[in-house]
Amino acid sequence: MLTPLRHLVRRNIERAGVGRQVDAAQLLALCQKHLGELVDPHVAGRTRAATFRNRLITLNVTSAIVAQELLPYLPDLTARMQREFPDLGIERIVTRVTTA
Repeated sequence: MLTPLRHLVRRNIERAGVGRQVDAAQLLALCQKHLGELVDPHVAGRTRAATFRNRLITLNVTSAIVAQELLPYLPDLTARMQREFPDLGIERIVTRVTTA
């Protein structure tokens, strides 16, 4: 009897206790994808969805100018992420200027 691999993987993730980390990784990957759809490619290329902690998604940006250019898009991006991951309680998205 064949068991779908998807169910086995999910069960093993839950058993290992890393479900929240997997959810966070999926959330950040989808956030990066939505960024590419919403903003200019120049801005998206200088932005990286970095962390999800305490109900906040942090976007690393290369400069304060990029952070400023993202501001008008953050409410829409937040709403998209809240719709995609309603169980995670996402409150908002913040930016952080990084040098690397």
